[in-house]
Amino acid sequence: MAETYLINCRTAILPKWYPCCALLQTLNVSHWKHLQSLVIKQCTTIEFLSRIRAPSLQRLSIIQGFPFSFEPLVSFIDRSNCKLKALGIATHTPFGVEGLQSLLSKSESITRLYIGNSKASDYQAMMRKIPRMLDPDLSVDDGKEGVLLPNLQVLYYTTIDPVRSEDMISMIKHRWGGNHQISEGDVQSRVAKLRIVRFKKSNLKLLFDPLKEEMKQGLEVTYDLPYKGEPFE
Repeated sequence: MAETYLINCRTAILPKWYPCCALLQTLNVSHWKHLQSLVIKQCTTIEFLSRIRAPSLQRLSIIQGFPFSFEPLVSFIDRSNCKLKALGIATHTPFGVEGLQSLLSKSESITRLYIGNSKASDYQAMMRKIPRMLDPDLSVDDGKEGVLLPNLQVLYYTTIDPVRSEDMISMIKHRWGGNHQISEGDVQSRVAKLRIVRFKKSNLKLLFDPLKEEMKQGLEVTYDLPYKGEPFE
């Protein structure tokens, strides 16, 4: 039977399953073979992931107000050898783009991605670095090892500032033109078509104008983030 675990270090409410991360730190590696959805919320550390293996995991959500490293997440995905379908990361602190790139490079099966950050200090990362990192047409020029998230079809993206990034526009256009081959030396990578993008509530003309042709062709663009609840809920 499929399982959903919630690890929440700030509340005593037990909506799903509530282990204490401090207790998890003391355990030997635990094999959660039926776990399909994991939500980690407001934990001072995520090092407890080094104690967990979840080979059936399909959905992972990280909702953090504390700084955290992507290294435990990368090791967790490697050790679990799972095929993630959805990844959500919502933070109130800047995070390392290199760490995020390392995590995404381990998760080619992802079709749905939520990235949210409420700190303007992370503006360059959110508005330039990450969109460029996800742009399949820049993967060869930037020396990346393959296209990140070649199966991505749904993107939720929210920041403290409105989306005004030319890099974001280019990435969406290139992803919308998916289902095509990108040459990387002797390797051909197929990129899925990005079908849905959701952004922070803003001026509707902000992206509607530069993406109007794609929207006429079927690209779904909405402005309703952030919303209460977990990513993809």
